[in-house]
Amino acid sequence: MCARAIHGTPKPAPVQRLSSRLEYRIKLMGAAPPLAGKDHLVLIITPRTDGRLDADFHLKSRFGLDLGMAVGHFDARPDRSIAP
Repeated sequence: MCARAIHGTPKPAPVQRLSSRLEYRIKLMGAAPPLAGKDHLVLIITPRTDGRLDADFHLKSRFGLDLGMAVGHFDARPDRSIAP
């Protein structure tokens, strides 16, 4: 599987901010051919107690219910080599 760039314009603030997570909704400028029509990205970020971020993303054809959405997940951790 090759990586592709995703371009879009996020809103300046999360759509939903809870004490346990942030949720962003981004309308993409287009979709890669295998994901034709999936031009809505929902990004859900949850901080973990060990300082890492746990994130899920959903590529959808609309922000509402999309049973054929593509789902993904990634973990992020701070780079300790960069001075604050």
